[in-house]
Amino acid sequence: MKMRALGLLASFKGTKAFLRGLKVLLEVLEVFQVLRNIMTVQE
Repeated sequence: MKMRALGLLASFKGTKAFLRGLKVLLEVLEVFQVLRNIMTVQE
């Protein structure tokens, strides 16, 4: 039972880290989109 609880905790932490990484990735993509829009406006 204890091992199972530890496994659940580990997978929960992994999911949290994964979601945080996904959020960062989305923010970076948004920044790139904005930069691309600025570039096309300047042309």
